[in-house]
Amino acid sequence: MKSDERKGSKLSDWLDTIQRDSWQLELILSGFVIFLLLAGLEPYAELYVHIDKLSNSDDWVQYLDIPYHTFRIAYYSMMIAVMLHVFLRGLWISTIGLRSVSGDIDWDTIKARGRFDKFLRKEIPSFDSYIERLETYCSISFSYTFLLFFSIIATGCVLASFILFTSLLKLMGMSQGEPLAEFLVGTYVICSLLYFIDFISLGWLKRIKYVGYIYYPIYRYFGFITFASLYRPLYYNLIDHKLGRRLAIMILPIGLAVVVLMSLQYITDAYMPSELPTHTEQAYLFDSYEDIALGDVTEDRPSIRSQIVKDNYLPLFVPYLPIPHDETIKRICPELEPGYDTGVKLRGGISAGRIINKLADPSELLDCMKQLWRVSIDDSLYGDVNFRFYEHPLRDQNGLFAMIPIHHLDNNEHFVKIDRYRLSQDSVQWFDGRHIWFYKD
Repeated sequence: MKSDERKGSKLSDWLDTIQRDSWQLELILSGFVIFLLLAGLEPYAELYVHIDKLSNSDDWVQYLDIPYHTFRIAYYSMMIAVMLHVFLRGLWISTIGLRSVSGDIDWDTIKARGRFDKFLRKEIPSFDSYIERLETYCSISFSYTFLLFFSIIATGCVLASFILFTSLLKLMGMSQGEPLAEFLVGTYVICSLLYFIDFISLGWLKRIKYVGYIYYPIYRYFGFITFASLYRPLYYNLIDHKLGRRLAIMILPIGLAVVVLMSLQYITDAYMPSELPTHTEQAYLFDSYEDIALGDVTEDRPSIRSQIVKDNYLPLFVPYLPIPHDETIKRICPELEPGYDTGVKLRGGISAGRIINKLADPSELLDCMKQLWRVSIDDSLYGDVNFRFYEHPLRDQNGLFAMIPIHHLDNNEHFVKIDRYRLSQDSVQWFDGRHIWFYKD
């Protein structure tokens, strides 16, 4: 026997041995995965709060929504699929235990008659066949879980590559609407759809003789950007099985079903206003009060400490949001030196790029940033609010903070309104802010 044949024989024997006991590994891994997925639900949900906060700091951060939501769909899909697998494997174990006690089904003891006896004997030829069928479902469902996960991640990779492709066209000077740009974008969309159709049709395009010459480079390219080498053997080994083919075709409906489940809402409170956040004159908005909202303060809105103010000073915080604010600051203070040189820098084992701008004057920065805000209480404009730079410990944001004197106000309900000076098209205009209601005690 040749050495490679002996090696192949040993490998096959080893794999056969592991295969017989794979159910134990499946249960251990499934239990561990379920534990990790359930434990990670809350931290993963909190991650989006940080992404949303960063989206006000730089334009590129908004693209993090694609990997976040793609992985979120894959996350929930894997959790549901693994739980289903554990259920099936538990059912399989229960049948093994029952078989050790009761053996096969004795239809003579059941004493079913007529059509019932004929139907049951045909439906359940033997208890062993039922156990074998369950074993097939369990083994395939476990592999299918990972294929479903990788398929959803691959979809996200294609969407991300499309955004990157359109961004590169813009960098090359091709604006939206130009014939060449429209042609290239349309071609990319068609190629991605061909790859998708080939995947869900179990390789239909690969079986068409003359299409292969055109489709092969498309197949290789999208296989590369979707990391297909990780799951391609799993995919092809699954679709050569009858049940596996059925499940592979169901990847799209299952993915859509998960998205629908994640999006389900039950609407109640029929007579509440449909757009409560905009009705600031008729509503208390909890996210404006730091002691109530805690970590749920709206990141792009001003806030005060509490609904009830017991002192003669109203603490007010207005956040600094680089994306909407920087352009306005450049317009109203064109000569102003920024405090930081923004962008990607290296600090640590390697240091590269200047961060602190030593030419910046903190007082000039403050004077310019004050011009972005107009504060009024009960429709009375406060002309000189003593704002200072502030790093808010609860909101984890930089901005401006002021203690506004309110000793002249009576012990009653009042509101503070903070309007923002912002760039709109080619002009800078004042935009009305929300009402933040408070009681002076």
